[in-house]
Amino acid sequence: MMLLLGRGVAVIVALTLTLSLLAESVFGAGNEEDVLIKNAGSTPATGGDASEKLWYSCTFRNLWTAERQPVNFPNEAKWTGPIAWTHTLQYQPWKASYPVTLGVEKLAEEGSTDALIQEFEQASTQVLHWPEYPAGSFSVNQRYFVHLPPLEASYEYPYMTFMAGMSPSPDWFTGFYSFWLMDEYTRTWYDHVKIQTKPWDAGTDAGTTYDAPDNDLDPQIPVERYVLRNAPEGGELRGPNGQNIPSVGELECLLTVGEEPLVLPEECDWIANPCCNETSDAATNNCRVLPNGEVPQTSPELQEVLQNRKVVTLALRFEVGFFEGTEIRDLEQAEIDGLLEQSKLFYESVLLGGQYADQFVSVNAQYIDSALNNRDTGLGIGFDFDLVVDFESGETAPGKIDVFDHLQNSDYQSFITEHLWMIQGIFFETQIVALIARVDETASSPRCPEPVVECPVPTRRETVICGDSNSPCEYGSECLAAAAGIYGCIPVEPTPTQRPQGINGGNSVLGVIQSDPELSEFAVALELSGLDSLLNENDKEFTVFAPSNQAIANDPVFSTYATMDGWIHHLRTNVQLMIVQNQVLTDADIFDAATTELVSLNGTLQISQPFAQVNLVSMERPNQAGSNGVVHTMDGVIKNYWREYTLRDVNQHDELVDGLSPILDRIQFDEPLMEFEPSGTSWIAARNRGYGNDSIALGFYPIVQELKDPNNAEFQNLTYMYNLIDFNLYEQDIERGFQLLVMPRAGVAHMWITKDMTKGLLRFNDAVLDRQAFASNGVTQIVTKPLIPPGLAMLMQFCADYTTINLKDMAQYYRSSEWNLRNLSKSIGTQQGSFSVFAPLQDGYGVFNIEVGVRISTLEWKRHLWDFLLHLTMEPAYTTDELYQLLEDAGGTMEVKMLSGFHTTFALDDEGELTIDGARLLKPYDMKGVDGYIHLVEQVPLPPSVLYTIYDQTQQNPDMTTVTRLIDTVQLGVFIDNLLPMTFFSAVNSAWDIIIPSLEIEDVLKNMMFELLWFDDYLADMDGQQITSVNGKKWNVQVFDDPDGEPLHYDPERSPVRIYISNADGPEGLTNCTFMYGPNRTNILARTGVIHHMDCLLLDYNYSKVDQQAPTFAPVQVTSSPSLASSQLLTSNPTTSSSECPEPHLALSVVVKNWQTSECIFGL
Repeated sequence: MMLLLGRGVAVIVALTLTLSLLAESVFGAGNEEDVLIKNAGSTPATGGDASEKLWYSCTFRNLWTAERQPVNFPNEAKWTGPIAWTHTLQYQPWKASYPVTLGVEKLAEEGSTDALIQEFEQASTQVLHWPEYPAGSFSVNQRYFVHLPPLEASYEYPYMTFMAGMSPSPDWFTGFYSFWLMDEYTRTWYDHVKIQTKPWDAGTDAGTTYDAPDNDLDPQIPVERYVLRNAPEGGELRGPNGQNIPSVGELECLLTVGEEPLVLPEECDWIANPCCNETSDAATNNCRVLPNGEVPQTSPELQEVLQNRKVVTLALRFEVGFFEGTEIRDLEQAEIDGLLEQSKLFYESVLLGGQYADQFVSVNAQYIDSALNNRDTGLGIGFDFDLVVDFESGETAPGKIDVFDHLQNSDYQSFITEHLWMIQGIFFETQIVALIARVDETASSPRCPEPVVECPVPTRRETVICGDSNSPCEYGSECLAAAAGIYGCIPVEPTPTQRPQGINGGNSVLGVIQSDPELSEFAVALELSGLDSLLNENDKEFTVFAPSNQAIANDPVFSTYATMDGWIHHLRTNVQLMIVQNQVLTDADIFDAATTELVSLNGTLQISQPFAQVNLVSMERPNQAGSNGVVHTMDGVIKNYWREYTLRDVNQHDELVDGLSPILDRIQFDEPLMEFEPSGTSWIAARNRGYGNDSIALGFYPIVQELKDPNNAEFQNLTYMYNLIDFNLYEQDIERGFQLLVMPRAGVAHMWITKDMTKGLLRFNDAVLDRQAFASNGVTQIVTKPLIPPGLAMLMQFCADYTTINLKDMAQYYRSSEWNLRNLSKSIGTQQGSFSVFAPLQDGYGVFNIEVGVRISTLEWKRHLWDFLLHLTMEPAYTTDELYQLLEDAGGTMEVKMLSGFHTTFALDDEGELTIDGARLLKPYDMKGVDGYIHLVEQVPLPPSVLYTIYDQTQQNPDMTTVTRLIDTVQLGVFIDNLLPMTFFSAVNSAWDIIIPSLEIEDVLKNMMFELLWFDDYLADMDGQQITSVNGKKWNVQVFDDPDGEPLHYDPERSPVRIYISNADGPEGLTNCTFMYGPNRTNILARTGVIHHMDCLLLDYNYSKVDQQAPTFAPVQVTSSPSLASSQLLTSNPTTSSSECPEPHLALSVVVKNWQTSECIFGL
């Protein structure tokens, strides 16, 4: 016979609960569903009585609606074949990232469960129960919920999977898989579970819309849950704002224990509303909804007690723990009083609601004796209080009533926790230890007689005689659970605990461990972790929970910690968890029916009294005595809490979930964070605040939006692979002054890890470490900002700011360049995407003086800065080894054209070292960015733009020899060198075909000199303007379109133009000069300015042309050295090798030959 819910009666199992307010997203066996409720009950994982069955009565509710998923929502939407089954972990017909079975395909595509049930029957040893929903399907327009047939579970089949097909759809369904129905720690069955389910793609059909035609995939692809990244492009399944994929269903289940399951009323969502099947009158009187939406219900027995109008005392004790560093000891007395008062008010509502509420008189509350002691230790606080209702005198009521048997609302405890949390703003874990109703004037008890002795809760393992049965009560039985004199019990004096022989004499606990062949692996772990010497100190006492060799062999992760380099702190913290200091505890001390936890060197150990376990591990050989403590050999490894998590799970932490975690979910960046690498893994994860920054990466280029952009998955994957380092980095091992260049797993760019000397801040590039968190497979470094793979310029900035490699000037130059510092190929080069940059250290600039360095960093001189940086850059990127190979192939020397257009000399010196223009490479070699390699050099290779002045450049250019000689003739070299910035419109040699009096040559030269920097693109924007030369004369600028002309050097995308300079003074139209376009003609950069070749002289007087028939003058010997800035430059650039000088180009006094250089010079 099944238990049916009738009017006024609701029978479910009432269980002692251990609750937590932590929002849980449980990933049982890969499941990724949102678990809204997961209450651990008191039914042991064996199922309680072995003869009793476990049943889950479940309600499936629809959340797939036109309001929640509005895009193209189908008119005839329905759920097909909703079915749940219990099974072993070895049987999983569908699982994320794997192809589904035929049965799942048929349910998802056709709504049929026939093939799936056949698979269950074939795997009968792996599947316990799979009841079908009788109706087969239901329309979402007609029903909001359906009840599934009760589902049986057992200790051997503890996993539940649920699914339902979406119709119409190609192959979509909802559900979850392999949800573990028991609490891992308490090993008790969940008595209440609520899970919201998401839409999934079975991977068997290519359709992407609700009504897509059948298009089977062959081969099929792995099943995957729909998230924004892979959702249908048409918008189906998205929420109203298009920014999320809402849940489409909800499954809520209650546990009952016994031969018969609980059958839910067909037309009533009873779990959500227990009064839904009551009449209106009854509902009004007895089904008043409490603040948490629940309804107080009382059994007939308790109603009888209340109706007898006796004084009723409800004695309750509950313990409040602490979480996230908030300890009870931190609470003020007023706050504790507030907890009491709020709790009293709540229990008034729960236990005395309905028709008896108006008879409530008073509530009394007092601390129990142990409360203050608990508060002092910070381990929790307990208190008792009585709820007293004074009714009119009447008949004597029955004796003691266990409210757990009669209070029919099993979820009221969860509201207690929420209520306390809302009051204090603190996370609390609440455990109901006992809740007993009694009557002051009691008669006979149906369970236990009147108390013989008021006995306290035992503090050690004791034998307690309960009632007149004279039978011992084990810990956890109803007698001891009630405790505190509520039941009559006779305490039997416990046998005093004896220390094991050997304490205070013989070997230390270290000696015990080292001498035990079954603990040899643990002895090695102690030595590696540096804890062996501690256990040898006889002035301290220890309790050690030592895993046996077999236990370690069964734990490959711990074995890795103990045998592979790089896991020292994982090993140390895990071993510390196995050591309790300043206490010698035998097994009798630990399993004393009262102890719930022990404090070890690295955290709290949970004690399970019913199962005699320490952190779920049993003792294999207890009480091995040493001179300073005791060793318990364990049959498993006691694990730190983080042993249950991978790096992927750590990203669910509150510090990361709003910023980083949604991105990882979208791009499914799971596998790299779940892998276990023997060398370990460090995962650099930015906290939420870092994702709120407007810009990152040297302040120029925002990346937060790129990291959040759903269409930028490739960049996001690359970025997060860059945040993985293939070893465990422990902050506590790093000293100040540390600097390390590492190559992360992405392999696209190096990363600097540094710790500064002043504040001791640990940085990853420029992101500061906030804190680190262990996971089973590595370490998460939580930092202040996201890291992206850096470019060469960014790496130079990191070197300059945080290392001893002094690249401050180079970093400043790149910041001033306004290039894309994340990737130089976006700004320079031929789009090959990679460069070799030869970067000098701070003392490697030689003749490149401070004045020049400061000047080119300004906006006005930006073109010179570009030229300088381009001269340090070659394309494509080469490693040092590749450069050596190129040199060897070239015979030991080669000329390399840099991006500036000028050459540098690469050679091997006498010691076989690679040099660039005579300067050697320095270590570290091959610093890699996303756009190439940095090669450090001891001396900077300088381009002409910063090496030579304008005067020097005239000497270098074969079409400016006439200008050079005239400058020397009138001794303007020093004047030109000191005039900056200067634009020099230099007439080419062929333009000097006029007769200029000697005394006017200087004025004509100054006509061409302007004390500003004008490049071709600047001049192209100056149409109609007048400019003034250094001698105060005015000149007109005119600009005309020239479709057949050459593009501007600094603005090649602009339509070609022709620029003319004409005289504003003197005869109109006398001068109309334009640029001589071509290589090395315009925009010739010099340290003091820029030169443009002109096709004529800038004149404001009409000079005569040279008479080609005029006689030449006799040569005159010059007896002094030339007044040139660089005789070396003259020597290296002779204009003629003839023994005779040519005829003068102008009407000058003499033409002579230099006695040192044999060059011809026009002179006075």
